Amino acid sequence: MKKPLVKSYKLSYSAILRKTRDSDWGVEFPDVPGCISAGKTKEEALAAAQEALQGHLDLLDELGEPVPQPRPIEESALIRYEEHEILHTGVIEIRPPARIAG
Repeated sequence: MKKPLVKSYKLSYSAILRKTRDSDWGVEFPDVPGCISAGKTKEEALAAAQEALQGHLDLLDELGEPVPQPRPIEESALIRYEEHEILHTGVIEIRPPARIAG
């Protein structure tokens, strides 16, 4: 007997990575206020960001709070940066929280 196909999908949130000469890499999500992360390298920061985002959205879901929907970076909050700051944008993919996944 074949197992039924289960649709799985990911949510993709815009991420902003910032770094100054004297700092680690910081990551923030324009669509998820208060969710931030950091790492010594860009790779560490991105890995920590995925974990932070997943945990943040899962907690909102568990508390019955609205889970912010992702938007393309162009539609997200304006990106401001300071002089001498390195700035990158990217996308972090996570599994949807339980209420959204159904």
